[in-house]
Amino acid sequence: MIIVDTNMSFVINKLGISASKYMEKYANKTLDDIIEAETSEGNPVAMALAKELMENVTLVMEMFKLMDPENRLEILKQMTSGQMYLFLPLMEPQDLAQGLNFFSVEKLMQMIEKLPPEQLVEMALEMFPPEELIKLMPDEQLNKFLQENEIDKNKMLKHLMSIPPQYLAQMLEAVTGKLEESINSYELVSKLGELKPLDFKNALASMEPVQKQKLVLSLAKEHPEWLQKFDASAYTTIIEAHRDKADTAKTMGEGSIKQEELIKMVKELPNDLMAVLITQLDPKIFAETLMEELPEVMAEIMLM
Repeated sequence: MIIVDTNMSFVINKLGISASKYMEKYANKTLDDIIEAETSEGNPVAMALAKELMENVTLVMEMFKLMDPENRLEILKQMTSGQMYLFLPLMEPQDLAQGLNFFSVEKLMQMIEKLPPEQLVEMALEMFPPEELIKLMPDEQLNKFLQENEIDKNKMLKHLMSIPPQYLAQMLEAVTGKLEESINSYELVSKLGELKPLDFKNALASMEPVQKQKLVLSLAKEHPEWLQKFDASAYTTIIEAHRDKADTAKTMGEGSIKQEELIKMVKELPNDLMAVLITQLDPKIFAETLMEELPEVMAEIMLM
């Protein structure tokens, strides 16, 4: 049975029941009992009230004090998971994201790793400027990015032209063992282009860290989608180390993460916490959903 703080004075006035009659006859009766008794006595308002409770949103909100989050919570606490899921698509993304604060940091990061790569990258870029993100990315991830077969070698060589010649010479020396005397960037990049595929990859991996970051950043600015080449775990490691849970959840509700993904996440909450989350839903939308989608819950409320 669902017990909520019904506005009984509203009910009495609506039905035209005097205070004395209520105390003598209905003080310990349910709303359903009162309506049934008044209907049997020929009260025309009572005859229409049950039907109106299924149609008049304003009446339902007033009668069951649904503006009060405690009343909404009491109703939600008695629902099944499946019943509560009906409310989730009606919630704003920023409200759904508030529910992520109920998870541990570890659990939140696990769920973030399962996001579609494009959404994960968009989220990371909302939290960190590209320059900072690349700077925080582990060296092995930068190597993974640069050694992707999908990146055209000629495009890579074009971007290498922006690297100071002394660092290009170091790259060649790392794989050939020969000291390069040339200071001409064009000549050095040409030699890098002539390397065998494995040697070229090793040369890229040997780059001085700051220059490697600059190269990756340059490529990523031209092709932002290539940021999806980094492992999801690399992003969550950075996020966990440099942003707190509340800031992470807030960012996730600001547009980078689609509503359907947020819903998947909050569905992992236990029922008691999901109920607390759903109390943030607009009371009128809550009432309309009760009336249109959950008549069985409305019936239980009437039997309080």
